[in-house]
Amino acid sequence: MSLQLACMVLIGIACAFGAYRNLVQATRWRWLLVAGQLLGAVLLALTLFPPSMVQAPQTLLVLTPGVDAKQLRDLDAGQLTVALPGVEVAGDWIMHTPDLAAALRTLPRVASLRVLGDGLPGRDHDAVGVRALAFEPSAAPIGFVALDFPAAVDSGVLWRVGGRVEGVPSAHVELLDRAGTKAATGNVDEQGRFQLSAISRVPGTETWRLRLLDANEAEVDVVSLPLRVRMPAALRGVILAGAPDAESKYLRRWALDAGHQIGSEIRLSRGIEQRGESVKLEPASLAEMDLLIVDERAWAGLSAREKQDIGEAIRSGLGVLLRVSAKPSAAVLAEWRELGVNLQASATKDQAQSTDTAAINLGQDRPALAIVDAGLVPLLRAEDGTLLAAWHGVGQGRIGIWLPRDSFRLQLAGQGSRYGTLWSRVFSTLARARGTREPQLPHWARVGERTQVCGLQIGADVIDPAGTQFALLVEPSDAACASWWPSSAGWNRVRDENGTWPVFVHTADEGQSLHRAETREATRQLIEPEIPAWTVATRLPRWPWFLAWLAISAPLWWLQRKLAARA
Repeated sequence: MSLQLACMVLIGIACAFGAYRNLVQATRWRWLLVAGQLLGAVLLALTLFPPSMVQAPQTLLVLTPGVDAKQLRDLDAGQLTVALPGVEVAGDWIMHTPDLAAALRTLPRVASLRVLGDGLPGRDHDAVGVRALAFEPSAAPIGFVALDFPAAVDSGVLWRVGGRVEGVPSAHVELLDRAGTKAATGNVDEQGRFQLSAISRVPGTETWRLRLLDANEAEVDVVSLPLRVRMPAALRGVILAGAPDAESKYLRRWALDAGHQIGSEIRLSRGIEQRGESVKLEPASLAEMDLLIVDERAWAGLSAREKQDIGEAIRSGLGVLLRVSAKPSAAVLAEWRELGVNLQASATKDQAQSTDTAAINLGQDRPALAIVDAGLVPLLRAEDGTLLAAWHGVGQGRIGIWLPRDSFRLQLAGQGSRYGTLWSRVFSTLARARGTREPQLPHWARVGERTQVCGLQIGADVIDPAGTQFALLVEPSDAACASWWPSSAGWNRVRDENGTWPVFVHTADEGQSLHRAETREATRQLIEPEIPAWTVATRLPRWPWFLAWLAISAPLWWLQRKLAARA
């Protein structure tokens, strides 16, 4: 029962009781007293819960940071207008508010928003609600407007940074390492896009810089690229090959150089095998294994029991890569199809250049087979979109298929970093998941702006570059998120009982064009052109009903007191 209904019931009971007492009294004023009590009860209910009046909806003009002079000159003094923090504008009719939610609380009739400038900051997105929104952006920012780079990379693995530039014709970009040395450079194409690559070899934290230069070599924009360089985890795996080939030879050599514990079993001829370590495909050994790489001839030589144990191990978390070195038999294709990997004959071999190489046409040497893309996740594609490798999940594990037989040519061509990057991604994607789960760290944190860290334990804190600790209030939910307003730029550290993780905080004035572009895009996602069915019900004031109740109750009280004295 609601509070309003409960109050109505109590008022009705009291009114009925008073009316009954007045009716049983044999006085000539009893009907007047009953009518007065009924009217007083109605007025008391209206005082506690005054009625609502439906009003017409309003449109609110919202001025956000970045609003230009032309937009300010076109403002109408008769328009309901608010200015968010960061907007310097004069006008008695303009209401300055700390955020959009505060303005909407004082303006309940607002049903649609018209946003000028760079758009609404993240804190105001939820305040929009179901209201219609129109966005009129100001002049486009000049500089970097989009960046894509990894937050964490493995040491020795090639990583890439790409993005888009606006407002700078004939521009080029430079990537500087932490020592300020130029590591890569590239031109910006006609669409304003670019892509560079580099390698980080020392585990730890690094701060790279990306510079945008115009045609006259003048610096237009510069942003910091923070990287967490990790030592790749040592994996335990086995390579099974039905015959010796260069692909398995170079793969095993790379895996050992990368610190992985890799056993191998390669058949040299009938009854003769080359074993790097003792390989046993039993449930106990498979449970300790992270990745199994097997080609079609080695698969055909496995017993039914071993194949069954491998299938159960995959469902328990084992990663398996099926490597094709020759056209598999029909029986092998049928067994792989049961594992969710479907191959079909291809009339011609793929001659396209892979997106993962520059000088080597990876995938040129492969069997005349094609991967049937039936819910598989691409792992390697050719330029024309043809799948060269893919994977899918089976229970807690993953199983992948690999068609190229010539990735070792990257090593022969002096592109060892590309070769290592390629197979490092394969290993990290398919291998059994181990270790503790890292929290979801912010990819771009800025001084003075709210950022969020999720996946933390209760009692987490953050340590700034000066060593000052700040406790984080972690929400007791499945996401376990905590909000944080950084106050110091540089490498901060987020810590809980599971470990410590570095988080880079940018200065408030760094990457302004990028920040403006992100705000604009986020605001465009909120655009809703149609005004929804909106009724604004405003409660009438209580004081008129209270005065009317007082005007009725006072004479009734005086009359009842007088009748009681006569009795």
